[in-house]
Amino acid sequence: MTAPSETGQKWYARANEASFKPTSGGYVFQAPSPWIFARPRYYLVSETQKAQLLAGLARWRLLLIVAVVSNFALVGALVFLMQSAPATFARPLVPLAQSLGSFGFVLLLFAVFALMTAPVLAMPQVYLAGVLRAGLLGAPLTDERIRISDQLPKIATSVSKTVLAVGLIAGSVLIVSGLLILLDGYLEGHLLRGALQMIPALLFGALLTVYFAYLLRLRAKQKQAAAS
Repeated sequence: MTAPSETGQKWYARANEASFKPTSGGYVFQAPSPWIFARPRYYLVSETQKAQLLAGLARWRLLLIVAVVSNFALVGALVFLMQSAPATFARPLVPLAQSLGSFGFVLLLFAVFALMTAPVLAMPQVYLAGVLRAGLLGAPLTDERIRISDQLPKIATSVSKTVLAVGLIAGSVLIVSGLLILLDGYLEGHLLRGALQMIPALLFGALLTVYFAYLLRLRAKQKQAAAS
């Protein structure tokens, strides 16, 4: 059985090719961890196992995209409600913020948002665990590794320019929004509180911008090399 053709596949399905590297006896597979932040493990898989894993990973990435978008919508809706009816939320939150202090209140907000979003993000990871359990049955671990430099060209090729542009714009928007909020905090005299709230968003926006800008540059270089 051979791997399915990439023709007509969605970009998130084609991007899974970056998790495989041809080697003697099959492919090295970099298995993502269902625990999200754990280190990946590497297996030697056959052509048949690769095809099975690619199909499962495509569905997993789709579920993950849906989960992330749903969480952003949930948090965005909550922020919108807080801004549209500030008095309703200020009544219980202001005394709490005063008793906890700025740092403690921000930590509490992060914890609340994490508890709200964690169940939705857990569903794709539960599915991933099943995909890996079935697809890696009998596959041995290997000492071979897949470097990031091997993966990025495949990702740059598989992801559409629209997706790359959206990622670049999203990162830029996060940076600009964070800087504007910091400026507002400075002008209003609560810079520290603004910094505690926005530094994580600024860092994430910077990483996102650099990552997608590099992929766009890499994609352009590959296109020039193919044309020459």
